[in-house]
Amino acid sequence: MRIWEAVAAEMAQALARPEDCPRAHAAGPDRARILLVGSGAAMGWGVRSHDLALPGSLARCLAAVTGRGVDVDVLADRTMTPGEVVDAVRAAGAHRFDAVVVTVGFQAAIELAPTATWEGGIRAMLAGLRSLLAPSVCVVLLGIPVPRLDGVPTWVERLVRGHARALDSITAVAASGAVDAFVSAGVDDADFLEHAAAGYARWAAQVAAALAPILREPVLHREWADLPFEAARQTAVDELLRSSDATSVRVRHLVEMARSALGMDSAVFTVLDNSVQRPVSIAGADLTHIAREHSICQHTIMQPAGMIVEDTLDDPRFRDNPLVATAAVPLRFYAGYPVESPDGFPVGALCVLDGRPRRASEVDTVLLREFALLIQRELWNSSRVLT
Repeated sequence: MRIWEAVAAEMAQALARPEDCPRAHAAGPDRARILLVGSGAAMGWGVRSHDLALPGSLARCLAAVTGRGVDVDVLADRTMTPGEVVDAVRAAGAHRFDAVVVTVGFQAAIELAPTATWEGGIRAMLAGLRSLLAPSVCVVLLGIPVPRLDGVPTWVERLVRGHARALDSITAVAASGAVDAFVSAGVDDADFLEHAAAGYARWAAQVAAALAPILREPVLHREWADLPFEAARQTAVDELLRSSDATSVRVRHLVEMARSALGMDSAVFTVLDNSVQRPVSIAGADLTHIAREHSICQHTIMQPAGMIVEDTLDDPRFRDNPLVATAAVPLRFYAGYPVESPDGFPVGALCVLDGRPRRASEVDTVLLREFALLIQRELWNSSRVLT
């Protein structure tokens, strides 16, 4: 079996794997954010892009059945164990996610890990996840896929496949009542690697079916006003302003495109920095730093799905705001969407503004979100840290 483990590791190195950024995206309003963590199906064996692997398939399936936008972030390691999953989720920023999909066990299957050891590890992992995640966060556990690997003796493959089934049976029992769903990953899908994209699509449909009833409506489960959260958020802002070119030509072009595409008087990308709002990239307006207490974007970053104010004079939060009550050109309509750091802290917002009231239905919020995400990615790409 040690020889088999070495052969399996060598074969894994030769398999195609995604070479792009470890995330996938499906357009839509009211974004749901999913974390795919673990080994096995999270690795993307057999394809060169996460969009063709499980993350992309899951984002598309879930968007289709919920009507929401979906982002799937990936934390994958070929040898990740149940004991490492909780630390990985914690490091990723557990506050960011509406659902966590866990896939582990392939390494345990090929090592013929003792079933008692496996059961203890799975139960400890599930208990750790539930203590770490908010009650509203969905948890789905994916079974162990064991595709056919050429060159492996038949008796070894049968032995590993049988052990994977045994581990899956233990996992299903442990998961009952502890997670929202246990989904078999197709342990007997021997031809998977020959049709990898189709296989990922099948698994994604099963996972999406388990998540959809819970994720049809957005749930605010994060304590945005929590002081430790604000301290961590400010750290992300400091890193952004130090390491990324937030005023780059590409960011300015995206802000201008948002203003033009959405038909507004102006658009601005702002950063909420300590006690001030910094308008770092502006199109069609003359804005300066303002006190954070007067910032409308301050409210936007508390709304993961963004915020629309049809008429600021009708909103008691903003009718006395200097931007509304005393400005030379009063702000009457506002729509904004948060821009986040890679670890999920909202550093600011992309917003579009108008001098006359508008109905929310007049604004393509999906398009606004897409522009916000494009700015977000541009900031990551231009930063030595935020990449």
